[in-house]
Amino acid sequence: MTVEAEAPSISVVIPTHFRSEIVGAAIESIARQTTQPRELLVVSDVEDPAAEAAVGKASSQLTFSVRYLRNAAVPGVCGSRNLGAAKATGEWVAFLDDDDIWYPDFLSALSRRAQNTAADFVLATILECSETRGRRERRAPEGLDVETFFAGPGGMTGSNALIRRTVFLSTGGFDPRVRVFNDWDLFFRLVAMGAAYSVDPAPLVEWRQHKGERIGSFSERRAAGLQFFVERYSPYIPANVRRELLATAAGMRRRLAAGSGDRFRANAALLRAHGVAGIWSKISSGKEARR
Repeated sequence: MTVEAEAPSISVVIPTHFRSEIVGAAIESIARQTTQPRELLVVSDVEDPAAEAAVGKASSQLTFSVRYLRNAAVPGVCGSRNLGAAKATGEWVAFLDDDDIWYPDFLSALSRRAQNTAADFVLATILECSETRGRRERRAPEGLDVETFFAGPGGMTGSNALIRRTVFLSTGGFDPRVRVFNDWDLFFRLVAMGAAYSVDPAPLVEWRQHKGERIGSFSERRAAGLQFFVERYSPYIPANVRRELLATAAGMRRRLAAGSGDRFRANAALLRAHGVAGIWSKISSGKEARR
């Protein structure tokens, strides 16, 4: 591997939570970057001696500064990312979730595109890796505004962006109140404030889907997060997308319902989301699929 000149203006932040067995792979993918960062900050919101030891072991083999920080003030991935960005010293900040990896040209390609386009943030194309759906590319569209933002195919995560740090801090960072789609929430606010962005067409990030808690996990926390997100951005989310998100939240609560009263409330929410015609359509399509 040929290593290009160091890019001292980039800080990398990894939020982690009891994942000492996999955070090393994320760090290794940073070590393989053809453009090396100025520093790496690994932030945990729990006491995790195993993760701290793994970071310490990795740091002894790296040429850039590595710091392990404890986020006790605002637990969760948003608080950990924000603490890392606040403590960072680079002009640019890039976030990498502890279960994802970057390809070697990630920092090189995005920093070069940022310089060539005068963008405030740059997004890489994602390679989604799933045991059930296989591998597929996801790319954010260019030229989104507040009216078109939620009509696109996504392509924004906590692992595929390089952001000018002053611009990131001016937004207030990731909002800890947003438990689901906190990455979309941040990028919407960036677009709304007029921040310029560019998208690299090359797949430079492996976004790894696994059996841990995800958007599809059935939990009250996820259901409440979906409902909060829809309520916050209801004027901007297309009606069909809004219905699907609310139906997903209601479906989670229906699966989790302990008593008949809970099931009644969940069924009522499902009906409000889909409507009678929508519910009947789903029932009919399910019958057709079973034939």
